[in-house]
Amino acid sequence: YTRNCIWTDDVSLWTDALAKSPHSPVACWGMATSYRKIKNYPEAIKHYHDCLERNPLADVLYLELAESYRHNGDIDKAISIYRHARQMGINDERFHIGIGELHLKNLELNDAFREFNSALLLQPNNAYVHYQTGLVYRARGEYQSAIPYFEKALLLDSKKTAYRQQLEEVHLLFGMN
Repeated sequence: YTRNCIWTDDVSLWTDALAKSPHSPVACWGMATSYRKIKNYPEAIKHYHDCLERNPLADVLYLELAESYRHNGDIDKAISIYRHARQMGINDERFHIGIGELHLKNLELNDAFREFNSALLLQPNNAYVHYQTGLVYRARGEYQSAIPYFEKALLLDSKKTAYRQQLEEVHLLFGMN
């Protein structure tokens, strides 16, 4: 019962867990995740680095660390973490998606396309990746090429209004050219 008074939120729970088990990778990951959840990215980043010292092969840690850097505004560091994970042999579509999103945001369209293409090779039925690839084609002004990607995204996930909206907009834009 006394733990309920101490554990008022995730951060306090994992602080207590780390105090009791300072070498626990689970407690470390819980602490990092709890900071990320409340958008305290500097603290999350610090704890993800601690976690990676304990378990350098945990691919989810690299993904969450890169996302924390990304949300903290350090895009170059996020890309560096994604690339480091890939060099370690971690080949997960989420890493390709993350790098692709960053390249798309920076209008580095060839790099974004390459990353989304790699993600599609790993997960060919990922609606979000089809959608992102369509966005790359749209940003290039290649509206006709974007259409099948938006159609496939919508086919795979018909509930996403953004997919339908992009498809409709690209049809209009393609009709104008």
